[in-house]
Amino acid sequence: MGLLLWFGLAASQLSPDTFAGLSKASPSSLEAPIESVTVFFEGGARVTRVARANVPRGLGRVAFPELPDTVDPESLRVSLKNGRLLRFDCEAIVRDPRTVEDLRKLATDAIELADLRRSLTDEIAALDGDVELIDRITLAPKQVDDLPRPPSLGVGLAGIDFFRARREARLAEMRKLRERVQQLERDSKELQSKFNKTRNIDSEAPQPKVKTLRVTASYEALEPELELTLEYAVPARWDLRYQILADPEANRFALNTQVIVAQTSREDWPRPRLLFSTAEAARDITLPTLSTWTLGESAELIPVVKSRAPPPFQEMFPAPQYLAPSGGEDALDALDRQIYRIFHPVSPGGKKYHGAPMSLHVDKVDIHEVIRKIGRVSGLQIAVDPSVSGNVTLHLSDMPWDRILDTLLWAHGLDKVRVGNVVRVASSSRLEAEEQQRLSRHEALEKLETTSTRLIRPERASAVALLEHIRPLLSQRGRVSADARTNSLIIDDVQEVLIQAERLIQVLDQDVDKAAKGSRTLDELDGSRVPEDELIKDEVSVVSRDRSESPPEPPAPRLALGGPLAPEEPTELERLGIFDQVLEAAVRELVPGLGTEVSVPALQQVFTGTIRHEVTPALSPLAFMSATVQNSDVPILGGPVRIYESGQLTGNAHLNPAGRRGRFELPLGVDENVKVTQDIVPSTTTEGFFSKSQVTRYAVRVSVSNQRTKPIELRIHEVLPTSDHPDVKVELVSSTPSARPTPEGMVDFEVSVPGGGRREVQLVYCVRRPARLQLIQRN
Repeated sequence: MGLLLWFGLAASQLSPDTFAGLSKASPSSLEAPIESVTVFFEGGARVTRVARANVPRGLGRVAFPELPDTVDPESLRVSLKNGRLLRFDCEAIVRDPRTVEDLRKLATDAIELADLRRSLTDEIAALDGDVELIDRITLAPKQVDDLPRPPSLGVGLAGIDFFRARREARLAEMRKLRERVQQLERDSKELQSKFNKTRNIDSEAPQPKVKTLRVTASYEALEPELELTLEYAVPARWDLRYQILADPEANRFALNTQVIVAQTSREDWPRPRLLFSTAEAARDITLPTLSTWTLGESAELIPVVKSRAPPPFQEMFPAPQYLAPSGGEDALDALDRQIYRIFHPVSPGGKKYHGAPMSLHVDKVDIHEVIRKIGRVSGLQIAVDPSVSGNVTLHLSDMPWDRILDTLLWAHGLDKVRVGNVVRVASSSRLEAEEQQRLSRHEALEKLETTSTRLIRPERASAVALLEHIRPLLSQRGRVSADARTNSLIIDDVQEVLIQAERLIQVLDQDVDKAAKGSRTLDELDGSRVPEDELIKDEVSVVSRDRSESPPEPPAPRLALGGPLAPEEPTELERLGIFDQVLEAAVRELVPGLGTEVSVPALQQVFTGTIRHEVTPALSPLAFMSATVQNSDVPILGGPVRIYESGQLTGNAHLNPAGRRGRFELPLGVDENVKVTQDIVPSTTTEGFFSKSQVTRYAVRVSVSNQRTKPIELRIHEVLPTSDHPDVKVELVSSTPSARPTPEGMVDFEVSVPGGGRREVQLVYCVRRPARLQLIQRN
């Protein structure tokens, strides 16, 4: 009757002192491996842990393995076999997984690296000063008397050679020191990465503490063999993928069902029994029940009706209990902050600097010389604008070089831009003006570029819903609209924006099959462009579509909707009665707790049926196969499917849901053994004397070659162009074999092609329009 009633029945037979003593007793640890997991289609999973232990009869208290804090505390359920459950408790435990010893070693290594790098940087700065002094001696001999040098040293050729050799030696030594500094920087980054992994974050406030849930249960054992079950809910999801292994010669098809499962509970599932349910996770149902005595009260039993619901969150999930490791929390936090500041020196403005530390002490020195000195330490090529001038007075010690550079530029109204390993320094106003000019040039070029119109049809996503994602990409002249009737996006913009929009739509629509939908354009009739003088320029409008791996479908009929909105239609699964289907994984796989997707085989079904072929030559010369089969007692949930024949991938498609024992269609991909060619011969004549009209006649011939040994049944879809213009008429003249066009402009032929044989179909139609109109292609 539920936990509350179990608690009441058990507690009514215990004294308050006995129960209080049991609650204070230290629980014994319990091994409770994950035995099964049920993942629900709408999200979430129910994890079941089972513990089996031999215990003495009587009262006891046990603790389950600690759970991650992603567990919903209100979903916790404990049940007991061979005993009575008295109560169970859940409390939050917060721990710092690190130790003071670990952080102290990290701090020591970080300080040693920082000290060594600082020492090497000072040596580089001293050598750089020597090189600067030598340059001044050799380049300005008149100033030799003003510089400290040995009295016997002259500035003749021998002296210049001496200084030149000394300069080269200093530069060579500087290069070696810079290589050591670079190695130290790599070691420092490796140490910093190790430090960040211990923190799980990248902020100055140390927050690496791990929060878990500890569940304890008090029981009365009636038998020595006790079995406790713990259930709880965690975030998870699953989806389906299918594979069809087709054998067309035998009319036999194997349908493999695979489940893609992922969970983010931060707790690995070590190969449990995996169940995948189409139902939603169960919720608590509030029912009236009778309250029982409360332990410690002497009031008589007075039946009072109240709702049975989970205990309040605050009572079942008390304030977290922090368990500090040895050494204490204060020592950990102090070491943590110390190491963080070694790796992340921060300026007063809050910007982080990562350059090697250096010292700079100059008085009234030309700014070009100071920037050149910083460039030597940084290893960057710095180009200074000719308009930059002035003297610098700076006294900065042991600071990152990039912070010193920023301070210098800020003090003199300068700024920098970086491209690769080259930094350009100029006045802030100049760089801002150049950036504005660049943007203006980009906008001007954009205005000069002609716009194009592109029609894109998402396969599964709603075109109206995609509008909000496309609009931010548009230029000032761009426009986008959606046609809900055909689920199409019409985008008019420059070519660059069209490419970006198409890529974005492909990403948002990538999990659906690529079935081509639409009708063909007038200039695709012969597989090439119609001559310029035979084009309608204005009014004949048809939509083209791309070749894909899924069979083309005829255009949908045009519907005029009006009146009140129809009630919401049930989903396909609801219509087929698939509410509580459960799939079980065929093998046990490890499912990591950090969101990694795992593919798990679940089921294989074998079907037989007759294959039929379909082709739409105006859109694609590929013949697509399908078969209608009888389903088994296991419903088909639907999803993406990959089709294989003789081990080779022949297509990607989407498998529609099917109920138990229902008939459904299996897409079987492209048949490479069926070759289709189409020839179109257009001819144009002029009729009338005063009101002239042009008639373009199209003779279409479709040839089919069957390279298989068995005959095939083939449906050929021919598409006639359509126009809404009242003066444009499209007429079917003849067809062999005989066929009649549908209202949507389709002409379908049903033919049988013998094994190793050929068949042809022919039709003739004409387009009649006023002479002032020309045929054009409109995508």
